[in-house]
Amino acid sequence: MRIWHFTESYEPYLSGVALSVGLLKKAQEARGDEVWVVAPQYPNHVDSRDHVFRLPSIPSPYPGFRIALPWQGLLQSHYLKHPPDIIHSHSTFGLGRRAAQFAKKWGIPLAFTIHTRFEHYVHHLSVLPPQWARKGLERWLKRTIQDATVVIAPSDGFAREVAQQHALPRVYAVPTAIDFPTLAFETRSNVRRKLGVAENVSLFLVVGRISPEKNIQGSLDAFSEIAKKRPDVHLLVVGDGPDRPRLMEKYRKEKSGLAISWAGLAPRVSRPGSPSVFEYYAASDLFLFTSLTETQGLVLPEAMGMGLPVLALESSAAREAIDSGKTGYIGDGIPSLVDQAVHWIDRIEERHLVSHHAMQFAREKYDLTRYAEMVEAV
Repeated sequence: MRIWHFTESYEPYLSGVALSVGLLKKAQEARGDEVWVVAPQYPNHVDSRDHVFRLPSIPSPYPGFRIALPWQGLLQSHYLKHPPDIIHSHSTFGLGRRAAQFAKKWGIPLAFTIHTRFEHYVHHLSVLPPQWARKGLERWLKRTIQDATVVIAPSDGFAREVAQQHALPRVYAVPTAIDFPTLAFETRSNVRRKLGVAENVSLFLVVGRISPEKNIQGSLDAFSEIAKKRPDVHLLVVGDGPDRPRLMEKYRKEKSGLAISWAGLAPRVSRPGSPSVFEYYAASDLFLFTSLTETQGLVLPEAMGMGLPVLALESSAAREAIDSGKTGYIGDGIPSLVDQAVHWIDRIEERHLVSHHAMQFAREKYDLTRYAEMVEAV
């Protein structure tokens, strides 16, 4: 089977959508499918994977993100050489609309995965008044859903939400898988040595894009309170984004005594001098998650699958991934996360039991082979 994935978000840009599409491509190829990704060009980027068709692109209002120019002639030429059996769209915008148009023109089934709660990203469309941007997003999303043969969402809760909002008989829930690596035994000690974090220090981890909608501020606030109660703690923030300079400056000035390391973006696979994001998971003890806008939150199963107990604020993504008290903890506010963090710092055996349950659950539910099978079944 030949499958085309249309996505505005793909490597080298790092996001949950980009990771999801890349993992699905890998899983489908492992099953013998020929899988193409249609995505924007990025200056100076050379693809390491086969079957990626790049389109000319322009910068977007969001830093580092590019918008494809889905020229019909280029896509038509590619179609004549590699006609797809299925088109799978991961976008509601230019590429998503072009995917719908070509699916209709060529008589091909169109799957659409809605990855994002777009209402939380209106502020990035800075060229438009918020109310115009919101209405425009709603209109584009409605058209995309109407054009699709099947609609997929990355979690049960979000699937029900989309079905209700758009009066659909069914939206299929297919959680994105995680490709967990096998790491060397000494990974934890090596990474902590590079960070200057002693083994007796509790290392908290935050991973994600550092932008307002991700509420990294909430995790920093929680850690600040934890540090008041237990001094032997350290926070590692992995990621980048428009809010990073402001938060770094804020905590440098106002909380200068806090032990916080800002690692920046981490590769998926380690490079000389650059630990991978999975190596950072392996080096840590507890994971903080305070975003309220996720449809799945890929960092949750990543952290859990690497054996990290997660401390998360109440959200649909947290409820989907965490059995509170068994595989992690869901709190109704920052104070509850702080109390639970202190509890687990003091009770290492209990924390290790949660770690075991979290790893077992995540590696079964978010298996890569199962991911491809579920999408194909849809």
